[in-house]
Amino acid sequence: MDGTTAIAKDGMTQSKTERKKLMNNLQFIFETEARTAIKRDGLEELLKFLHAETDFYTAPASTKYHGAEESGLVKHSLAVLENFWKVAPCFGYEATESNKESAAIACLFHDLCKANFYKVSYRNVKDDETGTWYKAPYYTVDESLPYGSHGAKSVFLVMSYMLLTAEEAMAIHHHMGAYGKSSYEDCGKAYASSKLAWLAHVADEAAAYVDNT
Repeated sequence: MDGTTAIAKDGMTQSKTERKKLMNNLQFIFETEARTAIKRDGLEELLKFLHAETDFYTAPASTKYHGAEESGLVKHSLAVLENFWKVAPCFGYEATESNKESAAIACLFHDLCKANFYKVSYRNVKDDETGTWYKAPYYTVDESLPYGSHGAKSVFLVMSYMLLTAEEAMAIHHHMGAYGKSSYEDCGKAYASSKLAWLAHVADEAAAYVDNT
């Protein structure tokens, strides 16, 4: 990214001022959601890491699918938590303090693996109306920490700062379901044994395919 423009959802660019305002607002919302629900040692260190050492608040959620825009990753993470609590009551997952903490951890941090994962590149595009060529920005993958599978990397990053329960780790690890690198058998066992894991997966799918965030 060149420091002055970024990719917006409609493919147009945003000014540096617009980007900064959006990022600060989303960071405030994200950190408020985390601090409200999570009372665990290490949270502040994790939030500091995300702000100071990663592009979590400006990164996209994908290169060209859901949330392929500036700050798409943090928007997606917030949408997953929102969707979780839309679905959870229907399946008897009660909003106890403990459950709210576990849900916030699984949903807000499930995609930490995507921080410092994408970069902006440019390609030549022809304007159909004028016939002129120009350089258009687009997202590509630039892995900075080739740790392992999508979910496993997120678990590793969270646990570098904050302990997880086995169920929380399982929910993060299996949030992609059949799209991840876990076996169908392992995913099935995880969802059968943990409402948290299954609900986090459903909430992630809803955010990506229904909300397109």
